[in-house]
Amino acid sequence: MNVREIKFRGQSVINNHWEHGYFTFEGGYHVIRSFVSEWHKEGSPIIVKGNTVCQFTGLKDKNGKDIYEGDIIRREYEIGRDIIDPVSLGFVDREIEEAGYFIGIVHYRPSEGYVLNKCKKFDEDGVFLSQRSGVKIYSQYAEVIGNIYENIELINS
Repeated sequence: MNVREIKFRGQSVINNHWEHGYFTFEGGYHVIRSFVSEWHKEGSPIIVKGNTVCQFTGLKDKNGKDIYEGDIIRREYEIGRDIIDPVSLGFVDREIEEAGYFIGIVHYRPSEGYVLNKCKKFDEDGVFLSQRSGVKIYSQYAEVIGNIYENIELINS
């Protein structure tokens, strides 16, 4: 059984650098503590902006990059049908009827898990088609292209 790694990220109040590790609330501050080192000592506390704290989803994109809540994802899709040889009943080809991509914000829904929220659908030429919420991520087709703290223009444009 695979157990999802529990980790967080948040933007440092000092230099805006993204810190990764364990999240705590200490002395009125939002704190990320870096992961335990090889010497098994507690990680250094870094004060982060509370509104930037995001939890790791347990998913990685098609490039192996960790996906966090608040990330902006581009997810490819295609709608089509498989063509099967009537004699051998084997796969021959795939006929693509529609292809394109979604761009949306990673969001947790208790009933569905992690989905894309405020999601825009585009055809393969980049023409906007529609807006929707609750689109499944399918990480093998997804790529992290930014986050809502640094790249909100990817959603607003």
